[in-house]
Amino acid sequence: TALPAREDLPFFKRFIEWLGRHKLNTMFLEIGGGMEYRRHPEVNEAWERFCREARAYPGGPDALQDSQWWYKNSTHTELAGGSYLTQKELRRIAKWCADNAIEIMPEVQSLSHSYYLAMAHPEIAEVAEDPWPDNYCPSNERSYQLYFELLEEIIEVLNPRLIHIGHDEAYIFNFCDQCKQRDAAEIYATDINRIRDWCAARGIRVAIWGDKLLNIKHPNGVTYGGVERNTVRYGRKFHLPATHRCVDLIAKDVLIFDWYWSLSYDSARMLAEKGFQMIYGNFHGPRFENWVKHRQNPALLGGETSLW
Repeated sequence: TALPAREDLPFFKRFIEWLGRHKLNTMFLEIGGGMEYRRHPEVNEAWERFCREARAYPGGPDALQDSQWWYKNSTHTELAGGSYLTQKELRRIAKWCADNAIEIMPEVQSLSHSYYLAMAHPEIAEVAEDPWPDNYCPSNERSYQLYFELLEEIIEVLNPRLIHIGHDEAYIFNFCDQCKQRDAAEIYATDINRIRDWCAARGIRVAIWGDKLLNIKHPNGVTYGGVERNTVRYGRKFHLPATHRCVDLIAKDVLIFDWYWSLSYDSARMLAEKGFQMIYGNFHGPRFENWVKHRQNPALLGGETSLW
């Protein structure tokens, strides 16, 4: 779930208490630009500005997401009500969770869904011409310096055992001059491994969404996941390079949130064979078929229900 707006904090406390009564033990909490960053207040300012502009855009945030000839990430302007919470308020949420035996695992998006980073520092944007950049350049050292400095503040506030670093809906590769010389699967894996290594040095495990690791054929014949795609948008050709080979390049202790589980069991089997542990992301019980077969997968740790 995402951080609540400030005016919704009383409800959020009751929600946490409800989760505790029903024995839910973990909350994956989207942070992004929604927490006060004392070292980088410009990130919070840029996040608020982006949310205002996205809501004022003709057709709203969904239209802004579809406004360019390249694919853009969903905007998530509901995060913290389009603003941010103070670190004191985050500590209060953490205490509410601890009081109800719920562990917080923050989601701090990187590479993709990085409006909060690239809007504040357009010099790290992968697409320089994007008025609302959502992907940082993975060839720019400044991208990681900024991201790690934000992580340090989040770790200080929440002291997590695991950090989810996003990486879903990664569409933008090979735009800048440096990235044009690199392979998309290598870019994707190198970015994940670098963040994983930084977190591992601090005793923290990393999780990612797993869509870009897959090359799976649905029973209807459509291949989905991190496969190559070509399309024409607004009269221009857009090329989405394949990333699925990164499954052999990523550290095996990265926890995979497989949110394509309902399309085919093949993704769970493949990830297990590759040596990964996984959680079924965006889990929805009524759509869970052949549950006995799924439960027999020793790599499957459980399910995560998303509340957008």
